Amino acid sequence: MKTNHLFGSLLTVIALSGNALMAQTTTPATATSTVAPNPALRAKSSTMYTEHTELFAEYRPPVVGRPNRFTAHLTRLGQTFSPYTEATVTLTLTIDGKVDYTETLTKPVAPGNFRFALKPATAGRGTVTIDLVTPAYTDQFVVKDVTVYADEPTAIASQPAPEPTTGEIGYNKEKSWFEPFATAPVMSRKRGKTAVLSVPQSALVSENDGVYVFVQKTPERFLKQAIKTGTKQGDIVEVVSGLQASDRIVILGTGNIN
Repeated sequence: MKTNHLFGSLLTVIALSGNALMAQTTTPATATSTVAPNPALRAKSSTMYTEHTELFAEYRPPVVGRPNRFTAHLTRLGQTFSPYTEATVTLTLTIDGKVDYTETLTKPVAPGNFRFALKPATAGRGTVTIDLVTPAYTDQFVVKDVTVYADEPTAIASQPAPEPTTGEIGYNKEKSWFEPFATAPVMSRKRGKTAVLSVPQSALVSENDGVYVFVQKTPERFLKQAIKTGTKQGDIVEVVSGLQASDRIVILGTGNIN
């Protein structure tokens, strides 16, 4: 687990609400962590999208009384993806319907990386809400089913077996921000009772043995998937097999993933 040294101004307001203790902290961008996380606690992640933003949240199972680093990688969507550099981001942990911890960052520690020192006061199951405020719009994400453990041994014993990543290709989030890169959901429309899937031409990777796309498993892991294509209309290509309507694929920057 890690905690932050706070450089610059630090505003802490302590409010007592029922039996829940809520700490509100405003943290400058230069905050750094000094406590190494326990490697036995495996990192978890959650990915969500709005019209404007991709949230890729990474954290280890939080433990009561310990600063737990919670990193919100925030990407501005568009024709090419880019990191948020100017935004105010607030994390709020709610346990059993009561606010347990909240922290606000006025700037990222690095482009796109908003790193919180989540320090729960109460064990239980709850949610983490991420509120993003920019001059042009606001976004909100809710990470559900976040379990806060009473101690590290309990957290370690409660971890499920790691999921297999066979065949997946890693592509660092920070790298994707500074190279031409974008993803999008597979396009789907109805033809009678049948769902017809299609992708932009830019998503296709043609090789001697067939045609492929890169399916996103997480914002940093991708699977090279063989597909069978059908008819083409302009830059849109029908996919006969190999994809599902729920898939998200790389549509720009396929050559960067290797």
